[in-house]
Amino acid sequence: MVASPGFPAPQSRELRDWINAGIDFAVRAYFKTVSPGGDPEPTIAQAQYEAELGAYIIVQNPYAAVENLALPKIPLGDRDETKRVRKNGVLREYSANAALPLDETIPAGEPYTYTFEDWTALRDDPLLEDDPTNFDPTKPPLDPPTDLGDPPNVVASFPHKIVKTLRFRYTLMNRKRDGKGLPAHIIVLYSGGSSH
Repeated sequence: MVASPGFPAPQSRELRDWINAGIDFAVRAYFKTVSPGGDPEPTIAQAQYEAELGAYIIVQNPYAAVENLALPKIPLGDRDETKRVRKNGVLREYSANAALPLDETIPAGEPYTYTFEDWTALRDDPLLEDDPTNFDPTKPPLDPPTDLGDPPNVVASFPHKIVKTLRFRYTLMNRKRDGKGLPAHIIVLYSGGSSH
């Protein structure tokens, strides 16, 4: 595990607690550089969401347990890159802190076909599709069922145009080649509109 400057590597604490504390540290360091008005502290909601998103991405890694991952150092600036964090696409320089102006159209990106298993139990509430007035934004979504039944026989797909891609390269320390951990990637795709 690689420690960030200003944040020491774990010693006696549980690794999960160390990772969550590191995410919180990175979020606060990030907001020191990009918050409007120079306010160095993110709101509670912002910090909570960023921490949950980071933890969720880490937990979703299917190749190694958390303690066997060497994670990339996250750039502090929204326009920055590192050797392990790269971005591309027609809107690579735009972000929530430097958004595309409202009077400009979203440029066309590369078509990408998303695929998914069309589980009936995970579909949106049909009442919302038939009558949007039934939708109550103050109510949280229902928890997905714990037993989804048999998987569907087909995989559905839909094309979208990708306007920005983020690639995070990390290392699987328990899978080695020539004595070095094997690389793996997390790819985040931002779509700008339907391609049909």
